[in-house]
Amino acid sequence: MKKHAPQRQLPVSKNFYASVIDRVRGSLNLIGRSDAVAETMACIDRYMADGTVPPTDTDPAVALTFALLRAELDKAVERSRRARSRGARKSSAASSATAETGAKTKTASESASIAEAETDSDAESGADPEPFVPRNRRERRLYEQEVRRAARRLTRRLAASRTEV
Repeated sequence: MKKHAPQRQLPVSKNFYASVIDRVRGSLNLIGRSDAVAETMACIDRYMADGTVPPTDTDPAVALTFALLRAELDKAVERSRRARSRGARKSSAASSATAETGAKTKTASESASIAEAETDSDAESGADPEPFVPRNRRERRLYEQEVRRAARRLTRRLAASRTEV
């Protein structure tokens, strides 16, 4: 069986990390300091792992490259942290939803008709209805289709009542 080297758990996406490596390598090669690529990447890895900045006596090319990329690294780490927390919430919500009852989910048209019925009952009671918040793109698209259908039906009813008068 083939043994694989342990993969590093990066706090940023693999795509972003690869672009950082390419940019560091390209920048340092342009100024003739290809020997400083490994040291710069070590500083970047250390910074992403535990927030340690390079010491003040670091090679100036390494310090400059790190300083130029630091703000971008911070943004990428924060973006990845938010994405991972969203993914964790989605997976926990999905697992709890399937474990709860195992019942069939409502279709978007049923949701829209229920929302319309609640809107009618809320209008009678004088309360403001809660806005519809779709869980995903498909649900949003189906809801929007239902809203357009309801608008066309209303337009037809109004047009028919005008011709009768």
